[in-house]
Amino acid sequence: MKNTGIILIAIAVLGLAALACGLSPFGPSATPASPILPQPGVSTLWPDVPVYPDSTPDLKTNWAINSFVPGQSSMIYHTDKKPADVVAFYTNDVFARQGWKPQSYGVVSQFSVGHGQGSQTSTGSTDGGCLLLADRNPPEAACTFSKVDTQGKDIELIISVSFDSKTSSYMITYVRGGAGTKK
Repeated sequence: MKNTGIILIAIAVLGLAALACGLSPFGPSATPASPILPQPGVSTLWPDVPVYPDSTPDLKTNWAINSFVPGQSSMIYHTDKKPADVVAFYTNDVFARQGWKPQSYGVVSQFSVGHGQGSQTSTGSTDGGCLLLADRNPPEAACTFSKVDTQGKDIELIISVSFDSKTSSYMITYVRGGAGTKK
């Protein structure tokens, strides 16, 4: 019995040492498992969101974001294609087949809340869906869709495409969240 306690303490100490040195699959330098196997939240999007065909997931970032924040729903992919190509792929019809509708949002010309310049100045709203932001240098894109899930809650999906100077490619960021309100 005395030896069992010593063995358990030794195993615990070795486990903590492995964790601290990054030798454990749960340690600070742990990386995702093999990219060959699909891993929800790391290498694959949600079943109702099509992956842009010429893109690859950012495994380390996706693993870090989605492993440590319960319920977090963000994914990053990279592509050499331009934002206009991504917008051309993500049509309203593509998303309608998965139950999504374009989600419009308000556009303001003056973000002034808290800066002493008065209220925000609205310039209307978008039609929703995907929009090429060609006035940006380099160009960017933004997509907004919404749906009601099987539990009757509002779900929103935002896709943004922007240039990533670290990788010299375009970064496609998918953010999925629920407002939590029932329809």
